[in-house]
Amino acid sequence: MRGLIQTMSDLKSPGQIRAELDTFLLDYDQETFRKISDDKPPEEDRADLPIETSNPESLLDAGILDSFRNRNEALGRFGSTLRAARRVVVVGSSLKGLIHTGGADADTRAILKERVSRQRDDAHASTSTDFVLTHPAFADLRAEQENRAKQDIGREVIKSLMYLKEWEVPASSVHLYLGTPTCFGILADDRMILNPYPYADVAFESPCLLLEDSGYFFNAFAKSHFGVLDRTMVVRLSELPSDIGDLYVSLREFRDRTDELLSAARASTSRPRSQSETESDLERMPGFLDIVAKSRKRHASPELAADDIDDSGHMSAGL
Repeated sequence: MRGLIQTMSDLKSPGQIRAELDTFLLDYDQETFRKISDDKPPEEDRADLPIETSNPESLLDAGILDSFRNRNEALGRFGSTLRAARRVVVVGSSLKGLIHTGGADADTRAILKERVSRQRDDAHASTSTDFVLTHPAFADLRAEQENRAKQDIGREVIKSLMYLKEWEVPASSVHLYLGTPTCFGILADDRMILNPYPYADVAFESPCLLLEDSGYFFNAFAKSHFGVLDRTMVVRLSELPSDIGDLYVSLREFRDRTDELLSAARASTSRPRSQSETESDLERMPGFLDIVAKSRKRHASPELAADDIDDSGHMSAGL
């Protein structure tokens, strides 16, 4: 091959060589495409070919037992497993749907409360139930994604902690993750439910998977998702009443720091002018800036701003 190239270079100019190589490559591509096309059935016959689908055995190899349209459907199939399991780990954002009264799944709440009661009376510590929630310092990052009001999710987390305190869950079984959630999940011995968090919506309306300990899917999440309890990104609470109070009075500071972080991130990234046209048009409307200035002044006034703590220093009843 080297000899052929050398001979060509001796006889022809570089431009001629490039032209001949281009022609050769074009002819080669056309010949290859023709052979591939010859192997394909005629267009009218393709409709009769079976559509390729995932091999059901491959899903079982991954440990996937079933899929559901939303979390409630999955939890409806998980109750007996959750009740009988020796070890349970619940990972979520605020766990509002599971723990709050009037939540999305009252049966699961009752089972969890019953488990905690059995665990409290278990002298041999043969039963464990751990709860992993989003730390309120990071909750407003998730609130932005779900178009929720600031501090909403942080308050929901604290309300869940209040319920766990009422259930007399030991503080060592309550953990706060220093980040926004990626996937709601419940691990119950050799079974688990996984419910991913979409970027712009609530998780309980998104699809769920039911898995068993028979494949790589289960093993990966058992290690990397439910195995976070002893990692540095998780804060284990020490004394629930004190921790709840400290977190509550820090909510405004968490909100302000989140606002600063988001503002800095947005300022560091250029945005197309078209995305801010609505804001610019609004600000140019007569009298709008005066309205905003007066509103900000009212909110900044201590005597007019609504306080979340009553005169006795206790948390408001809305918590």
